[in-house]
Amino acid sequence: MSRKGAIMGDIGVWLVFAHLLGACVWVGGHLVLALRILPAALRARDVGAIQRFEAAFEGLGLPAFALQVATGLWLALRLSPDPCAWLDLSDPLSRAILLKLGCLAASVALAAHARLRLIPDLRTETLPALAGHIRAITAVSVIFVLAGASIRAGGLGL
Repeated sequence: MSRKGAIMGDIGVWLVFAHLLGACVWVGGHLVLALRILPAALRARDVGAIQRFEAAFEGLGLPAFALQVATGLWLALRLSPDPCAWLDLSDPLSRAILLKLGCLAASVALAAHARLRLIPDLRTETLPALAGHIRAITAVSVIFVLAGASIRAGGLGL
C-alpha cells in the first residue's frame, strides 16, 4: 500500500479532517492576532487588546493545538510507522515530519515562555517583547501548514 493509501481509509479521513480543523483554528487565530490585533495594540500601546484576545482565544486555541498534536502524531505513525525512520533526511516525507516536529518544539517553547514570563508581567513597556513572540509563533504556524501541505505531495523535496 502506498503512503497516501496508508493515511486514507476508514479513520484516516477523519484524522486528516480533525487535524485540519485544529490547524484552521490555531493558525487562523495567530494570523488574526499578528495581522490585526497586534498592529493596532502597538500603535495605541494597548496591552488590554492583547489580553482580551488571549483570554478569548485560549479556550479554543489550546484544545485545537492539542488536537493537532494528537492527530499529527497519529497521522505520522500511519504514514511512517517506525519513528526511527523519521530521522532519514534522504526521505522527503521524513524531512516534512521532522520539520513539523521542529515546529511543534518551537511552538511549545515560545508559548511556554510567553505564558510563564511575558503575559503575567505584560505592560506597555514589555509589549514589544511579546510582539516578537507573536510574530515568531505566527511564522512557525505558517511553516507548520507548509510542511503539512507538502506531505500530501510526498514530503519536502528540499
